[in-house]
Amino acid sequence: MFNFGSVTLWYVLAGTVLAAVSASSVGSLTLLQKKPLAGDAIAHALLPGLCIGFLVIGKKSLFALLVGAFIAGIVAFWAIDEIPKRSKVKKDTATALILSLFFGIGLLFLTHIQHSGNAQQVGLQHFLFGNAASIQVHDVMIFTGIAVGLLISLMLFLRGFKMLIFDKGFASTIGWPIKRLDLLLRVLVVIAVVVGIQSVGLVLMTAMLVAPAAAARFWTDRLDRMLWVSALFAATSAVIGTLLSYQVARLPTGPCIVLMMAVVAMISFLGAPKRGLIAKLWAQYYYRKKVVRENLLKLLYTLDQEEGNTLGARSLDSLLTHYPLRKRKMASKLQELVNEGLVRYVRRQRWSLTEKGKQEGKKILRLHILWEAYLVRYLRIAPDHVHEDAESIEHLLTPRLCAELERLVGEDLMHNSPNGADTRIER
Repeated sequence: MFNFGSVTLWYVLAGTVLAAVSASSVGSLTLLQKKPLAGDAIAHALLPGLCIGFLVIGKKSLFALLVGAFIAGIVAFWAIDEIPKRSKVKKDTATALILSLFFGIGLLFLTHIQHSGNAQQVGLQHFLFGNAASIQVHDVMIFTGIAVGLLISLMLFLRGFKMLIFDKGFASTIGWPIKRLDLLLRVLVVIAVVVGIQSVGLVLMTAMLVAPAAAARFWTDRLDRMLWVSALFAATSAVIGTLLSYQVARLPTGPCIVLMMAVVAMISFLGAPKRGLIAKLWAQYYYRKKVVRENLLKLLYTLDQEEGNTLGARSLDSLLTHYPLRKRKMASKLQELVNEGLVRYVRRQRWSLTEKGKQEGKKILRLHILWEAYLVRYLRIAPDHVHEDAESIEHLLTPRLCAELERLVGEDLMHNSPNGADTRIER
């Protein structure tokens, strides 16, 4: 069982939650800015800063290490921007170049420190993969101050960040300081990475930046809500991962936290109510089912109108000649329409529309005619090219769009249905 009386456990929980919330909040902005890998490059670029901070002070002072890492992160961001401006190297290539170059230099410094004989260097290598168990009370105090400052800055400048992400050109036109906001956002990214390196390490910081933000994106389309949801996912993952590593011996805290974030992201990818894979597959299935249903009703109504309703009931084979489906599927769809009260089974595998079905078929045909007329009149598409487009769009028209189409072209088509029948939609 968990020993919640352990002071060390509470220190670790506080440190990991602060790091996760900070990283996920800033990561949401970089994800929407389409720069999700910037945090990965910066995280790897912090290693030489950590080593230089250690070499300057001569001991493992967290404050000195974080200052060195922060400076290295700012230099890396500057280099990633300047290389594409001053050469033909693209931005993604520059990002990979800085990542590998700084990380390689950092490993050289780290190797030199480990062979220097300085006893203070013990544990410095843990910043690569994290060592949350080493978080102490003074570390938590530093993390708290940095994280609170980061979150306050994020809230104060959130409106500016929205403009920067979604409409940079318009924001610049109306006088927003775009370059300063972009610089501030980069500084916040570096700070968030600096806060998290002791918890999950340089190598795994990308997951802490991207995974909660990506998971939150499946649940909302508003930035402010996305920040809160991302922070909630990150904090929950940090708590569960920390407790899991505390309970199971020799299970590292950082990878456990990242694993929990990956689980949350996968659950969101599959099960989010609107953007999840399951919801999308269900929507596609429902749409295909709706298309077949409405096409059958329109076909039955059109045939009745064209032939003066003389035949009444129609056989399965005659319907298949007009609307090719597998015979079993056609019979199944007709039975569904019978269950809805739109079609009646007459005899000997023959079906006809009920009065309710006729009204539904007339409405669908009316939408088809309205959309064709709109394409011809307003988009100047040739009449012989609009039928297929109308066939697909008529199933997607909302009541509001139907009313607008009725207002634009409805009156001229009042008597323009087959055989002069009135196909106005009754509302």
